[in-house]
Amino acid sequence: EADHLRERFERIVEWRDRHLPGKEVWVSEFGYDTNPASVQRAPAIGSTAAAEVQACWLVRSYLALAAAGVDRAQLYMLRDVNAGNTIQYNSSGLTAEKWNRHRPKRSWFYVAALRHVLRGTRFDAEIPSGRQDVRIYRFVAPGPSPHGVYALWCPTSDATEAKGFTFPVPGVSTATLVTLDGDRPTGQARSLTPRDGSVAVDVSERPVFIVVR
Repeated sequence: EADHLRERFERIVEWRDRHLPGKEVWVSEFGYDTNPASVQRAPAIGSTAAAEVQACWLVRSYLALAAAGVDRAQLYMLRDVNAGNTIQYNSSGLTAEKWNRHRPKRSWFYVAALRHVLRGTRFDAEIPSGRQDVRIYRFVAPGPSPHGVYALWCPTSDATEAKGFTFPVPGVSTATLVTLDGDRPTGQARSLTPRDGSVAVDVSERPVFIVVR
């Protein structure tokens, strides 16, 4: 967000729409290293380790690219080349190196959960949160089992939190909160019971997802 990723690619998508309608826009290399000396690093933030920051930034980048209208986005790369090497993209993987048996990093679980919770949906709109430090994107899935997914997070990099953030879900009797988990490729889900048409959730720099049907 600090580098205006969504806005940059919105301009590219707008150019495509004017000059090359019907062509897809692909982002074929992006990512963040976990090596603290890399120029492309995801740094530790306060007590939050670099591995957690990398995982959150990748999810937030995918959300920004989806909102910009990008058709496909591929991070670089699946595995670390050499996590001890400070050259950019040597430690940008979702897993450890070959000789470390491709052990999943936290980012592997977060990206897997993102794919799981947003499967079948498309970005629909940004929803005003009433706060500068909380961002909300709505994704919708049409078809025989229509549902919506709201992604909420703090678009900052200073350990901002919005505890007990109240979010309206009018006309919904039940909702599911999905949080990213370093051990579960589908995230961790729990039921929410709306009160007076709203739910309350803790929002931080790690995105959370509210699924409504």
